[in-house]
Amino acid sequence: MNRAAVGTGSWLLLQRTPQLSLDITAQLVEETSYAAWLEGERDALRAEEEQAFLAVLDEIWNEALSPREQQVLQGIYWEGKSVSAVGRALGLHHSIVGRCRERALEKLRAGLHYVLRYRALTESAS
Repeated sequence: MNRAAVGTGSWLLLQRTPQLSLDITAQLVEETSYAAWLEGERDALRAEEEQAFLAVLDEIWNEALSPREQQVLQGIYWEGKSVSAVGRALGLHHSIVGRCRERALEKLRAGLHYVLRYRALTESAS
C-alpha cells in the first residue's frame, strides 16, 4: 500500500497501528458476511412462508371449490379466457360463469381470511 493511494493522514495512522487496519478489515468482512447470511435467512424465510401460503391456498382450492368453480377460475385467470369463452367451453351461459367466478373468489377470500385470522390468534397467544 502506498501513500498516494491512501492519503497522508491515513497512511500515518496505518503505519502507527497496523493491527487497527487488520481489525477494521476483519470487522468489515464479518459485517459483510453477516449481511449476506442475514439476507440468505430472509430469503429462506420468505420461501418457507411462500410454500406455506401455497399449501394453504392449494388446500382451500381442493376443499372449498367445486370442480366447476375450479374450471371457471382456471379458464379466466390461468388461461386468460373471457367469461363468455369459458362459458362456451363449459356449455354454460356467461352470466352463470360470472356468478360462479364470484362465488369461487368469495370462497377463496373467506378461506384465506380464516387462515390468517387463526394464525394471528395463535401468534398473539404465544
